[in-house]
Amino acid sequence: MQTVIVLGTHNSGSGLIHEYLSCRSDFSSPFGHNEFKICSDPGGLNYLYNSAYNNPGFFNTSFAVSNFLYYLKNLQNAKEYKNEKIKVYLYKKNLLIEAKKFLNKITDVQYFAIPHYKRINLSTFEKIQLKINKKIFSKNLPEIKLNSIILFQDKEKFIKEANIFINKILISNIQKNQIRRNIVLNNAGDILNPIETTKYYSKPKIIVVSRDPRDIFASMKSRESLATPWYNVDIFINWYKKCFERNTYLKQQNSKIINLKFENILKNFEKENSKICKFLSIKERVKMEKKNYFNFDIATSKKNIGKYKIFLNKNEIKKIEKQLKKFLSY
Repeated sequence: MQTVIVLGTHNSGSGLIHEYLSCRSDFSSPFGHNEFKICSDPGGLNYLYNSAYNNPGFFNTSFAVSNFLYYLKNLQNAKEYKNEKIKVYLYKKNLLIEAKKFLNKITDVQYFAIPHYKRINLSTFEKIQLKINKKIFSKNLPEIKLNSIILFQDKEKFIKEANIFINKILISNIQKNQIRRNIVLNNAGDILNPIETTKYYSKPKIIVVSRDPRDIFASMKSRESLATPWYNVDIFINWYKKCFERNTYLKQQNSKIINLKFENILKNFEKENSKICKFLSIKERVKMEKKNYFNFDIATSKKNIGKYKIFLNKNEIKKIEKQLKKFLSY
């Protein structure tokens, strides 16, 4: 199974490529238009990996495991928009169950204890629970099992089992008659760290989509995008420079990554599609399927080129064109 991850900055237009691949008859899209963030989100899989192996300490892994399970619990209970009107649970009820199975398989050492970091962070309920069990039921800490200290097995074991865990989650979200040899995921890695955050997938291929920063800011501003500095052009410029000025993924050759420009995709889709298909080893022409949560339409998307002329004032345009000149696409 090949896993294709489409990445972009906020409002980069990467959703267009995700929609295109999702509508192809040789692709499955487990989560529709929604993003799959388990690997890259703070508290997610890559956070867990780094806490255990790249930031060693007696209790770092244990603390990360608690955060990981808390994150997945909230993820499983959260509703996302299936379309403009309807919200649904994005994940099946097996998410937390499979996560605990995954943790059991990679755990090397586990014991019950309450070290200082946990002691000062006990909730009121946990304090009462601890007091009742000790004073009324005369239980000791191992019997109460309030907190686990965990140490993992080696990195290779982690990545192997993480891959199995991720595949189970992906497959469980695809109808049996819709399972194909290619899976496409929307922003399922971190664009600032694409290789590391996608190493948990089967045969990962990464498509990075960049866009003219004037149109990115215009799109942010028009939507008041929640995760972005849409409200201030100066902050946006500094944010953009900080994130992308030294980013090496656009400069280095890597067999797992292809870089595309949003404007080029719209102006000459046939040419860019040829690049995509060659990169993914897929046919250029296949049957396109209608999906009720996708609207792949090149003609409509072309209207987004030059969007900044409508939503930005002259001062904002001038600042971006001066300070982000080398990132402009036209």
